[in-house]
Amino acid sequence: MASPTIVVASDLEWQALTPLHELDHVITGVGMPVVYRTFLQRGVPGPLISIGIAGAYPSTGLSVGDVVLVGNESVGDLGMEIPEHPQFIPLRDFPFGASHRSVSLSFPMLDAVTVVNACTVSTVTGTNETGMRRRDVFNASIETMEGYAVADIANASGVRCIEIRAISNIAAERDMQPGNIRIALDALCAFWVKHGTAILEALNEA
Repeated sequence: MASPTIVVASDLEWQALTPLHELDHVITGVGMPVVYRTFLQRGVPGPLISIGIAGAYPSTGLSVGDVVLVGNESVGDLGMEIPEHPQFIPLRDFPFGASHRSVSLSFPMLDAVTVVNACTVSTVTGTNETGMRRRDVFNASIETMEGYAVADIANASGVRCIEIRAISNIAAERDMQPGNIRIALDALCAFWVKHGTAILEALNEA
């Protein structure tokens, strides 16, 4: 059985995720550039489990504390602004941006756990307009700041990757409440206690 590596963005998240502390881990820092740099320096040690908090886009039915699995990752703010609707064209839609098309992830089918598409951004959403645009352009329910990079690295390296996210805010007009981060991290811990064994088994399926 291959030993997985837990990938988290911050020490805050890792210190809170006590049920996972028996597993190897790497703390990348926040944002896609540092994720790529981290794995460039250390290599890819095996199957990856990307885990952390995320924002949910408006009208997706997700609330603070919900935990989801990610089936597909896209880059959400790499592209070109245009004056007309939808005001943004992702780089993937241009011939020279083909390498930035979405990346699929592994995921087990778990009872009562939703599988969503995710959008990874370098600038977090701060308005309803941006949230709805990203939701619609990428058919995404959530946004992260590292998910695409981890999935892309795993895909390029030929290793499995599972992404688990707990909702800590609604990615629209900012309403950042520190207590919601704790709710999300506690939800991730409870999720792992319940589903951790199934997650590890899924990583090692042929």
